Amino acid sequence: MATAWFENHEKSKKHRENVQFLKEAMEEEEAQLSRREESNAEPAVDANVKKKNQKGAKK
Repeated sequence: MATAWFENHEKSKKHRENVQFLKEAMEEEEAQLSRREESNAEPAVDANVKKKNQKGAKK
């Protein structure tokens, strides 16, 4: 009996809408995390380049 209920639940419009909402939210969160990781990696390289340039300019 619980199996039939669950199958009906999965087919319901509200369930499908909620699944779609969660999928989109998770994809957006993943995109934000990827952008954050990319932006965190870039400044470290830029900071090293700036340090080298500053040392060269002082000489």
